[in-house]
Amino acid sequence: MEVPGELEGLRALHQDLSALGEGQLQNIDRLCDELKAHIAAFRQLLDHPPKNESSRKKLTSGTLQVDEDEFAVNKEFQDSSIQLADALDLDEIESAKLLLNTQDDAELLGRSGVASATVVFHERRQFLLECLRMVLRDAENPETHEPLRQEQLQLVSEILEVKDGPARNGSLYVRKCFKAMADSERWLHALAERFHGALALGQPTVPGQEELLTFQQLSLAQQHESLGAIVTYLIKGGYTAADDFFKLLEHLPTLERWNHIAVHYVPAIAAFTSQYGSPENGGNVREARMLHQRIMDGRESSPWALHNLQAAAIT
Repeated sequence: MEVPGELEGLRALHQDLSALGEGQLQNIDRLCDELKAHIAAFRQLLDHPPKNESSRKKLTSGTLQVDEDEFAVNKEFQDSSIQLADALDLDEIESAKLLLNTQDDAELLGRSGVASATVVFHERRQFLLECLRMVLRDAENPETHEPLRQEQLQLVSEILEVKDGPARNGSLYVRKCFKAMADSERWLHALAERFHGALALGQPTVPGQEELLTFQQLSLAQQHESLGAIVTYLIKGGYTAADDFFKLLEHLPTLERWNHIAVHYVPAIAAFTSQYGSPENGGNVREARMLHQRIMDGRESSPWALHNLQAAAIT
């Protein structure tokens, strides 16, 4: 996971995509090259290797292999790497590499190594998602310069692997987005539980802990919002199926608080309803009837905790 180097590339791509959206990008060829270089990262999305007992044992052996180089790592570094792995649910070897690669940032900004690595980890995710959101936005915008728009559409088909693969790959990618949204929700809940638990036990606050907590909460909320927008663009672009909406309808009743996280689902609900709720917009009569029955049957028998969100699906 070459996060620091990749982060710089994503920052540059984000800057060019932002300039494109404002009509100020001068070098289109550079943008196309940058986009092609990130296809694999877009495909992977937020997937990362989770904590692994085998990796933990390798780390605690006292050596760390990075490409062709081998580093001796002391107990303090091992403990910090394991702390980072636990915090991010990230493979211990990948955590150690991330910690090693962000040491300069930690010293420059006066942060702990774990805090600096956590910030870089989330920033990389934020930039990746925002770049993908803007790619999809431009691909679906008829006002985008046509040759570039065709490049963007081609890129999207390569990311989703529908160009030479089955159309179902689009649905698989959307469900990957659903999972990433649900993971963000669980992560936000875990952060809040950890913070309130520490308060209840009267544990002393570590310097910078509240700042890092606030950063993670804001970043995860922004990532969730970007994922919601990505899903919406994919629906409008015709990369989904009615079954994807049924899958989303399994998750929405589990949301318990009407907040900014729940709101991120509203555009996707509206796009799905428009796409498959009427034969006039690409769906078929059978799908529209099944969707109507699924939503209406649950209105009385299984009301959602968030009535406003259920109302959005019904209307």
